[in-house]
Amino acid sequence: MQFLRPLIFLITMGIAQSQPVVDSAVSTVSLPEVGFGDRTAPVKVVMYHSLTCHHCAEFKLDKFPEFKQKYVDTGKVYFILKDFPTDEFSLKLSIICWAGRNVDKYLERSHLIIQNFNPDKNKKVAFDWVNADKPTEVIEELLRSTGITSEMIQPLLDDRSIEDAILQDALTIGHELGLNFAPGFTVNGKLVEMNDLNKAVDKAIKAADKPAPQSSVRTTS
Repeated sequence: MQFLRPLIFLITMGIAQSQPVVDSAVSTVSLPEVGFGDRTAPVKVVMYHSLTCHHCAEFKLDKFPEFKQKYVDTGKVYFILKDFPTDEFSLKLSIICWAGRNVDKYLERSHLIIQNFNPDKNKKVAFDWVNADKPTEVIEELLRSTGITSEMIQPLLDDRSIEDAILQDALTIGHELGLNFAPGFTVNGKLVEMNDLNKAVDKAIKAADKPAPQSSVRTTS
């Protein structure tokens, strides 16, 4: 599959300019938060992911289950997924996944997409959308069981409210932290590399567990 014009240059432009590419004055309806775990956990991890990113798919399929069991299920980490489309097709996929603005449906659809993500042709998948001549048609067939129909797709793509909400989040984090790649992770607001994620989380947990120093009170006789 040949991707259309990359979006990553828009993120870079958002960093270089004093104003993000998507005008913050434009009213965008925020999308629901895709979160896992206890919102009051001491450590908050945000993953910025693209649905056409090999490393993003690898993390979610192979590494996240263990990460979730170790950190999220134990109440130490609240984990959030945010779209960070790196090309126009990944943006299109995110918009389709957000049909109905339902978190459960978003997770179901995006999981099906990454399960069938096969850019290296090294596994057998039922819906090889990456290598298809008409990937959108394969995506439609893949997601039909989740309520997506052919009649829905074009109106979804024409509705700028979801697109604007996705891009506003991506451009904001790109502008604030200089993120211009996927996957990107923040641990309590600090940008970290994927390979350093567990180390950064352990450090943040340790810092949160450390008791605050008690101020000494001097008395005079």
